[in-house]
Amino acid sequence: MKAITTFALAAMLATGSAAAGNLWLIGPGTPSNWDMDMASVLPETGENTNVYSNVYYLNANEDFKILTVADWNNTEYGAADGASIDADGEISIVSGTGDNGYGKIQVKESGNYTITVDLNTNKAKFELYADQTAPIRYASLRIVGGVTYPEWKYDNGYVMHRVPEAPYIYRAENVGFDGRDPFFKISAAIKDNWDQKFWFFRDAEDASKMVFNQSGDIKWQVDGTGNYTVEANTATNEITITKLPLTDKLYVVGDACLTGWETDMAPALIRTDDAAQVYSAVLYLAADQRFKFLSQPMWDHAEYAGAYGATLTDGKLALASGIKDCWQVVDENTSHEVYPQITVPEAGNYRITVDIDNMEATFEKAAYQENPVKYTSLTLVGDALASGWSIDEGVLMTQDPLNPHICRALNVPMGNPEVRASVGEYKITTAPQAGYDKGEVWYTRDAEDAGKMVLGSADDNKWSVEEPGYYNIYANTVDNTIRVEKVIPAGIGLAPAAGEGEAEYYTLQGIRVERPSTGLYIVRQGGKVSKVYVK
Repeated sequence: MKAITTFALAAMLATGSAAAGNLWLIGPGTPSNWDMDMASVLPETGENTNVYSNVYYLNANEDFKILTVADWNNTEYGAADGASIDADGEISIVSGTGDNGYGKIQVKESGNYTITVDLNTNKAKFELYADQTAPIRYASLRIVGGVTYPEWKYDNGYVMHRVPEAPYIYRAENVGFDGRDPFFKISAAIKDNWDQKFWFFRDAEDASKMVFNQSGDIKWQVDGTGNYTVEANTATNEITITKLPLTDKLYVVGDACLTGWETDMAPALIRTDDAAQVYSAVLYLAADQRFKFLSQPMWDHAEYAGAYGATLTDGKLALASGIKDCWQVVDENTSHEVYPQITVPEAGNYRITVDIDNMEATFEKAAYQENPVKYTSLTLVGDALASGWSIDEGVLMTQDPLNPHICRALNVPMGNPEVRASVGEYKITTAPQAGYDKGEVWYTRDAEDAGKMVLGSADDNKWSVEEPGYYNIYANTVDNTIRVEKVIPAGIGLAPAAGEGEAEYYTLQGIRVERPSTGLYIVRQGGKVSKVYVK
């Protein structure tokens, strides 16, 4: 596990110019030779202050030294007078500047090494690494291109992290492209440098292959708007680009939300169409406060906000995307936000609908305005369910069409002998991405009343299922009541008759559907709610 932690830190920290918390290796003995823009980063381990570690390939009998800044004329470290690497892989080091006050370091055998520098003891250690499949030359790679629209900006690129079990493979997940510029290439530099010698390009004959430092600026092209996983193997020079299935949620963060900027508390808009990237829910937004949408409940993934120059008109707003709050430089004195964060002029509960395919968001004041809506969904978790205590596989509870404070899950198999022999227990989370450690996101059973919920209780009381079967569960987040009904089979109606006003269709989980296909739905029309089968 220590190696895994080291790789993650290296990938996160090797994302730009030199910064506090890093040391750097440079010299003919390292993958970078004397090229400062390729210097090999050693991040602070996080376990001990002033201890730095990473894994790199080192050349035998070739000099290298250790820098405190990825630049010249700063404090450097090398071998103490007369010191060399001993049988245990250790060497005493001392500091100096400009090749004065220390000697260069060499290893006697070429290979991948775990390199650890301890500035508390002024010792460096070089241990041959277990995996010698291929030379490990880079702390991380970086995807740059249309993903950083509207400019090919290195600083806004996606970092490709080392894969712990194969550290010559680098991977970036949930790389978002919005379709305006589908091209990209991959940088191996530690900071912004557009010289071709720092870049991987697409092989001219085979898009599944990459070539380092080739003539001709040949790029990869993705197949349409969406999120992708990109994996580069520097041992075989193979690249795989995989379009991910449509995500089921789009998260909302910002000062306008009751949960603020905490990504692990962020409410989610729920996908309403199996075949499209359309997301919707009712949520309270404060007036004149900024917010945006995230594709994942974390930073450094695709996010969406207003397009530059776009204004909220008749409840509609054109969107743009990026991976952070990035700016477009017009000239040396002028710049603007690529996708300015969104505001609404009036506080209230809004029906928010985001259409990623068409890059448009709609904000419609909801009929319900009695209390601010904080949660757009809840999630059932427990061994009463087929998914057990796996939060990621919990049962989604979505907003009731008539009252967004009520989240419900319909026809849920619980304690069902066909699925699970035991009857079991369950509880409810407001933010599954927060996991089990954040107790304030969990609803548990009131110790005195099973019809009541308690949010953030230290007592981990759960609801129990007394009898196997299918249940409808309704949780009211205003009065903290919960209603559990065993499903009684009922007849299914036909599609609603014409002439009764516009019909609103919802799935059995309460998600509104704009274009219903064949199947069973809940329909609200003319003040009536019914269950219908659409042919």
